Amino acid sequence: MISLISLPIVKFSSATNTNVNEKAIAWVHSIQSNMFLNFESVQYGGGSPHSYQEKIMKIMQGTKVLVRYNVEYFTDIGVDVHL
Repeated sequence: MISLISLPIVKFSSATNTNVNEKAIAWVHSIQSNMFLNFESVQYGGGSPHSYQEKIMKIMQGTKVLVRYNVEYFTDIGVDVHL
């Protein structure tokens, strides 16, 4: 894993319900001094012919991962939707 960038964040908000039939979305807000937005490059499979690399975005609170996304997956979806 190679950490590309790490930025401190002050507040993290996440939805507790994502049911599209509900009129309001309930949110949980966390304000901590030890939260970071990290972008990382992760290599899987070593040097084998089947190895691959992912660009990962993480929201961290200390050593706890609050959210982890494969950035390339979401950018690929965006390209597919908008073309």
